[in-house]
Amino acid sequence: MKQPVYLGSQRLLLTTSHGSKLLCPSDDLSVSLELAASGTFEAPLTKYFLQHVQPGHTILDLGAHIGYYSVLFGRLIGPTGKLFAYEAHPRAYAFLMDNLSINDLHDRTRAYHRAVYSCETTLPFYASKRYLGNSSIHQHHETYLQHYVDEFETISIDTVVLDDHLRDLESIDFIKMDMEGSEYQAFVGMERIIREQAKTVVFEVNRSMLHDDWDAFVSLLRSYRHQFNKQFYVITQEGSTVEMDLEIILSSGECPYLVMC
Repeated sequence: MKQPVYLGSQRLLLTTSHGSKLLCPSDDLSVSLELAASGTFEAPLTKYFLQHVQPGHTILDLGAHIGYYSVLFGRLIGPTGKLFAYEAHPRAYAFLMDNLSINDLHDRTRAYHRAVYSCETTLPFYASKRYLGNSSIHQHHETYLQHYVDEFETISIDTVVLDDHLRDLESIDFIKMDMEGSEYQAFVGMERIIREQAKTVVFEVNRSMLHDDWDAFVSLLRSYRHQFNKQFYVITQEGSTVEMDLEIILSSGECPYLVMC
């Protein structure tokens, strides 16, 4: 692995494990820390996408952050593919745009500085100053500060409803969601996509992050299973999938990578 290079202005340049260039905020203690140490982020999920994403695929990256997965997807889908990336954090979005540029991927990508939600509105967004990946539309509980020394800036962010925004897409091969608790609201805003267009959705289950949306989120996933015949899988350390009973996942309240097909 090549050593990261400090470029000044709190920016690192590194090479990822899949061979892409990536600019990272040097003062971030979440995603950037792992990338600087190993060149990869969420190794099982990275392996899963490397094994499954193909040229020509259409992909949604919801919660694209600085663009680690967006850059990976852009390389894998090639010039015939389509990538739609959404990121609410203004600083992360700026890095996302730069990373798409330095990897020559804007020809197949549309990036939006928006929060994916259930209706079009403007929301408060709690932007972490030290752990960019922990930013959320939900204000963290007191227990968060027992584990993290952090500060938050409250900003306003416009939202987008994907069923309206992507109405013309015929098929979506993969949706990757990393939304720190806003998964339920995002799902509500893309019911048609889930029902008719999306082949595979990969997302996190985290009861503590979902706050008051947890019970509604559980009911929604159960309805996907019964009404839309969705099946659920977990991702192994090698990037393969194993079918899992949804109720086991829901009873635990946690799953870092849940695959719905």
